Amino acid sequence: MGFMLSTLLRSRRVISEKTRDAIARLRAKGRRVSRFAPYGARIAPGGRIVSDAVEQTVLREIVALRGAGLSLRAISRALAGRGRLARNGKPFAPMTLSRLVKNRSVSDSLVAG
Repeated sequence: MGFMLSTLLRSRRVISEKTRDAIARLRAKGRRVSRFAPYGARIAPGGRIVSDAVEQTVLREIVALRGAGLSLRAISRALAGRGRLARNGKPFAPMTLSRLVKNRSVSDSLVAG
């Protein structure tokens, strides 16, 4: 029983490592790894991730408003007042804004690019 369990655990770890490595390779090539593109980007034909100018502007606004000390709810209200809505057509949820602000690797690279 112990041998079978250790074999199963080892194969589970190997599969996990292979999956993680495959996703990392796709990201490095600029290919999508999900059905949805990250906010600030779109999926172009061929599966390439390309920058979305309108969403990039919204990301810059979010970063600027957060830098000015506004709360996430205040940022949501300010963006909605300017007509800047999330992809679903509703005001940004505070949790969404929190993830965009915390996910600096995505927002910084997209804002810079």
